[in-house]
Amino acid sequence: MRGPLNVPRSPQGHPVIAQAGASEGGIELAARHGQIIYCNILSRPAGQAFAKNVKDKAIEVGRDPSGIRIVPGLVAIIGETREEALRKHELFSGAGSEDGLLTRFAKENGIDLATFDPDAVLEAERFVPDQNRQWAVGMGLGLSELLTYEKLTARQAVRRTEGHHRLVLGTPEQVADQIIDLWEDGTVDGYTLQPPRAPDDIEEFVEKVVPILQDRGVYPRDYDGRTIRDRYGLPYPD
Repeated sequence: MRGPLNVPRSPQGHPVIAQAGASEGGIELAARHGQIIYCNILSRPAGQAFAKNVKDKAIEVGRDPSGIRIVPGLVAIIGETREEALRKHELFSGAGSEDGLLTRFAKENGIDLATFDPDAVLEAERFVPDQNRQWAVGMGLGLSELLTYEKLTARQAVRRTEGHHRLVLGTPEQVADQIIDLWEDGTVDGYTLQPPRAPDDIEEFVEKVVPILQDRGVYPRDYDGRTIRDRYGLPYPD
């Protein structure tokens, strides 16, 4: 357009920029412009490697990485016991059973069911996505990165991820422990909750897990500031 925009400047300087995508191009975009980075981090080593990659590239392009927040997706399934949460996972995923989860895993990854051994250790190289494929590369990277750092079978892997995001299962206390685990040492700056069902799972999370996080001093009881930028602790542009 020609000339100045005839509206007041945003109180945030400019809107906070959220970015998703972990392909090579996505990482470049995140490093240059992203402030809230959506991603799929399934383990501590993978999360630390991802954050280092983004922040190192930010430094390369002359940007202060302190203005970047890593907030991966999180699927939380809560039960009175871990066994109940496992059954709910099977139900909410549409698989119906653990065998259903394993069948879905094999089909999604192009594995022949006739030779599929769900208790064999998976090789990370087998699950590295093609950088030129038609759908999100970053979503596919989560599993291969998890398997790079941990030796898992398919039976174990299907309980670590749902919808390509990190899956946390168990009682409210167990879910809270798993949430705090990667946040406490700075591997992640927060999470983007991905409820299997809305609004039911959002309400259950707020009623059962959030109070535990608040009691442990890791989740606020009140909002800080007026803007998203304030709430994420992001700097204001000059």
